[in-house]
Amino acid sequence: MTAISESDLLAAGAAWAETVIQQDPGNRGLEQWAVQGPMRQAVESLIKGDHIYLATGFFILRAGQIETDGPPGAIVLADALVKCGKKVTLIYDDHSDAIMQAGLAYGNSRIQTRPLPVRETVDPEHFLEEDVTHLVALERPGKASDGKYYNFRGQDISDYHFSLDELFRRCPGDGVQTIGIGDGGNELGMGVIAHRVRDFHQLDRPFDSVVEADYCVCAGVSNWAGYAMAALLSALYGQNVMLPPHTLWSLLQNIVSSGAVDGVSAKAECTVDGLEASWEKDQYSRMYNLAALLTKEDRDWLPVSYPIGDSCLCWSLGDSISEQTVKRVLALYAAVKDSPVQEGIRDLVPSYKSLAVHFDPAAPALDALLEGIQNIVLEKMISFCCEENDPELEGKNVVLPVLYDGEDLPRVAELNNLTVDEVIRIHREGRYTVAMVGFKPHFPYLLGLDPRLETGRLESPRTRIPAGAVAIGGAQTGVYPEESPGGWNLIGMTDPELLKKILPGDLITIEEVKSL
Repeated sequence: MTAISESDLLAAGAAWAETVIQQDPGNRGLEQWAVQGPMRQAVESLIKGDHIYLATGFFILRAGQIETDGPPGAIVLADALVKCGKKVTLIYDDHSDAIMQAGLAYGNSRIQTRPLPVRETVDPEHFLEEDVTHLVALERPGKASDGKYYNFRGQDISDYHFSLDELFRRCPGDGVQTIGIGDGGNELGMGVIAHRVRDFHQLDRPFDSVVEADYCVCAGVSNWAGYAMAALLSALYGQNVMLPPHTLWSLLQNIVSSGAVDGVSAKAECTVDGLEASWEKDQYSRMYNLAALLTKEDRDWLPVSYPIGDSCLCWSLGDSISEQTVKRVLALYAAVKDSPVQEGIRDLVPSYKSLAVHFDPAAPALDALLEGIQNIVLEKMISFCCEENDPELEGKNVVLPVLYDGEDLPRVAELNNLTVDEVIRIHREGRYTVAMVGFKPHFPYLLGLDPRLETGRLESPRTRIPAGAVAIGGAQTGVYPEESPGGWNLIGMTDPELLKKILPGDLITIEEVKSL
């Protein structure tokens, strides 16, 4: 068995979290300009830090208030950092003090605050305290190429924010790490992606921030990055340091009651960036679940990998057979099959509770191949545990014509206190999933048999079962693709040629026919 290191687990958690927070429901083009990878590095830097300055607040002209994106993410992150033993100072414009204090009612009392007048000039030489190790900007406007701040509409909002840009530029020379978090490209620290943002928007006016950070973290909504970083801090600290999900909603309601507005609608409502409220709730819950998962003492949720010879690695998801396990195995199968990690893979074989990956042991980049497969498996397992629902199957729909004339129909009916017609109806109305293909080439094991039809195998297997025979064996139903011995109960026939196109994950419905 291959042990999974804490480093591997953190990397998988960070990769999954980054994928989740870079969803783009606002259609801002993240797929074209967002960078991947820096979030984990940023968090690993923060956990080694001492005193963190964390700036937030983005002014909405139409409402005359700051928006709901920024304060929740900053407060959640600040709260987590304090619980990890860090000193944190929240920095924001003084006109936002009432809103920030309303949100801080739900954060740790040791979070310090430093509201600044918008017209104050920050002196880079004297602004930072001696113990400051990090300057973080979360949804904080950054200067464009003309030295002004702009909102997404291109309006000048320079008069409503004090400037941290020169301090941001100076920090690396002073040994202070900088982290820029944003969702549009016009936020402080996003200068590293400025050229991508310009290329995507094709604007003929200044817009994007030109000030770079040591770590540039991109998200569909900036709050989400704050939540994800708090989850990863939990993993590094070894304890879930995130606020409970219901607290986040109370925090959001509190800042809206104190004046904060949705940045898109400019209305005082508990939404962020014009999205349905469920987006914020669900994203926070996912990151909270990630923190809880990565800090669990037992790791029984992790798959176990073991070699089968020198050219196969098997990933097992446990000992029990269940619909949930089958769905997860099939989701792993689809993820590996559709991934860029292909060169060197000879075959993928899913079963009820495991996935076998057959590979070329002489592949030129074998270590990279196996590492890539492990990353996919770990990220998918994290997703299964952190999402509210089991994965949806994405196989094709197949209609299987069945002539119900099997010689064991009376036996199945008698053993289950049913009539033959009831057996046919119940079996016909079932909705089946191809859980795996095995025993013989193209033999589909179908998940979804109604418990009323579960029937034990024959005491003495037949030496000859015809190709195309539809049968029941215990809690399973399947189809014999070719003539062979077998001990399952025969209930009908179908065209065995149809089985050649059936793959694991396909969804099977049955059409009763009178002849084939």
